[in-house]
Amino acid sequence: MNELEQIIIFIEKQYKLLNQLWKKDKNYYSFNMQTSYVKDVYDNEALFNGILFYRSFIRKCSNDFVIQVSKLPFTCSVSTRIKTLNSIQFKIVNYIANHENGKIPAKKCINDILGIRVILNDEEEYSSILDFLKSSFPHLKIIFSHHGDYQAIHVYFGNELNTNFQWELQVWIKKYEEINYESHSKYKQSYTKWEKENK
Repeated sequence: MNELEQIIIFIEKQYKLLNQLWKKDKNYYSFNMQTSYVKDVYDNEALFNGILFYRSFIRKCSNDFVIQVSKLPFTCSVSTRIKTLNSIQFKIVNYIANHENGKIPAKKCINDILGIRVILNDEEEYSSILDFLKSSFPHLKIIFSHHGDYQAIHVYFGNELNTNFQWELQVWIKKYEEINYESHSKYKQSYTKWEKENK
C-alpha cells in the first residue's frame, strides 16, 4: 500500500497549497459549512456563490494538478475530475428530496467538487486498506462507502475545518471496478433524467 500512502501525501500537499491560494483569491468568502444546511443553499446567496466561485477557482488551477497526477510513477490508476455545475445542483436537489429534507450540514453534501479516484491492483480487501489508512492518516476523514453494489473507501481532505471545501479521494480495488462503474452508470441515469426534466 506504499503507492496509496504516497498518493495521499501528495494530495494533502496540493490541497494545502491550493487552499492557501483560494484564501487569497478575490472571490474568497468564509462561511461555516457545518452550520449552513443543504436546504438553504439556494436561499443563501453567499453560500451558493461561494460554491460556484470555488469550483471556478479549482477548475482554473486544476490543469497543473492534473499534469502532476499524470506524472506520478505509480502502477495503480489515478484519475481526477471537477464536478459539473449541473451535477452539483442534482446532488443538492437529491439531498433535499431524500436526506431529512436537506436539513443536513452543507459540509456533508458539498464535499467532492474536486474528486480523485485511485484503482488499486492489490489483492487486499477493503477492511485491511481501511485499517491501514486510519492508522496512517488519523487526522483525515476516512469511511467505507457502500450503497447498492458500489463499494469503495472515501478519503476527505479539508474536513477538519468547517470553512473549507473538501476534496474527495475514492479508493477502489481493481476486482470491484466493473461493478462500481455499473453502479455509477445507474446513478448517472437518474441524473440524466433529472437534467432533461429541469431544462
